[in-house]
Amino acid sequence: MKAQNKSAAGRHEPVNPDTSGTHRPANMHLRTHLQAHSEMPAQARRVQRSIKSRTRAALLGASFCSLIPGLIPAAIVASGFSSLCAAAAADTAPQKVIQGKVLDDGDAFQPGAIVYLKSAKSNEIKSYIADATASYRFGQLAPDTDYTLWAELHGKKSAVMTIPAFDTRKQSTINLHVK
Repeated sequence: MKAQNKSAAGRHEPVNPDTSGTHRPANMHLRTHLQAHSEMPAQARRVQRSIKSRTRAALLGASFCSLIPGLIPAAIVASGFSSLCAAAAADTAPQKVIQGKVLDDGDAFQPGAIVYLKSAKSNEIKSYIADATASYRFGQLAPDTDYTLWAELHGKKSAVMTIPAFDTRKQSTINLHVK
């Protein structure tokens, strides 16, 4: 029969003999683990809760956004739930890719050419230095925007190409000829 130890609350708990001759409750290791967990820094617990809530919100937004027009009252939608849906839709929105090669008049590769892509919506210009095979690639582009594309190398410039928003291809391959 195991020895019993009367705790402060008046309960009898089984004890394990210690090598030093003292007795400890059998669940002492569990208490120590729980105590260490409860002493986790408050900042770490807040970060854990924040991550969990953002994950739940993303899952909720992705699964229920399509139901909003018929199920959620307009006041709730106007109060900000629609912004959650917009964020979820942005993650899954189709994106466009523009890629190709930079060539000279004789169709020889022109590695090191600088390819420029200008957004008509924001006037932002992205650049890409063609790799060893003279390839370039612009990914994750908004499909509802007109783009202008050209290349330059050693003072020579290609013709300026326009990629309109109504071009619904997800991937466009355009070879630019530097003259």
